[in-house]
Amino acid sequence: MNPLTTVSICGYLSSKSVHKSSSKNVGETLDLFYLAKNNRPRSYPANVAHPHHPSGQRLRLNTPAEAYAYVAEVARSLRLELKGSLGFGVRQTFLLVPVPSSDVTENSVDTARWPARELAKALAVQGFGRVWKPVVNREATEPTHAKKDAAPAAPVPTLSKAEIIAHNYVRRRSPPPTADPILYVDDLLTWGDHLVALDHVLAPRIRRGAFAIAITCGQTIDCYEPRAKVITCDTSSSPWGRPVVADPT
Repeated sequence: MNPLTTVSICGYLSSKSVHKSSSKNVGETLDLFYLAKNNRPRSYPANVAHPHHPSGQRLRLNTPAEAYAYVAEVARSLRLELKGSLGFGVRQTFLLVPVPSSDVTENSVDTARWPARELAKALAVQGFGRVWKPVVNREATEPTHAKKDAAPAAPVPTLSKAEIIAHNYVRRRSPPPTADPILYVDDLLTWGDHLVALDHVLAPRIRRGAFAIAITCGQTIDCYEPRAKVITCDTSSSPWGRPVVADPT
């Protein structure tokens, strides 16, 4: 695959890394992320004060919908930096393509829990473009957060995780509403497997980039700092290589 640049409005620290961080806002960025992730039996409020939010105030977010709107408002304030990191001008609009959640199939494309779809809608409200849902799962699978090694059943045991995911993705009969570049939308970039799989299945011949609420980082002094990473992966033959997530050069 061609290199794929991903941008985010903040960083994410795993539970193993939180205690190593000197960031004063690590807790509230985690609260924002998990409220938007919306994969818990109960949603817990997030008290957030992103320095690039247009309100300039600390706000209490009570629902996932409020979290998506908040993230999109921050992204709009950062649009010059975020779009510039992706190689686009500030006026560029996109086809906003959400990364499918594990239980999103053709039959549940509009009803399943799908944080990336709702985030894409919020970005559309802020002028980032139009939502396009061209890829779903062939079969619903167990969420990766529910079981560490959960993944779609692999036709061949030696396939990489990204290739296994790609085998379970299917293109929908949904033509793009515009000729704009693609902006993949997800909640978190960690290893890049889902983005690699989606990019492979969609095989876009137009320019593309990706946006996530957060990008996993190591020790950091400010979790609210916007970030950019570049994903590469050898998908030229099976089994694919592992995705490599690196800093932009």
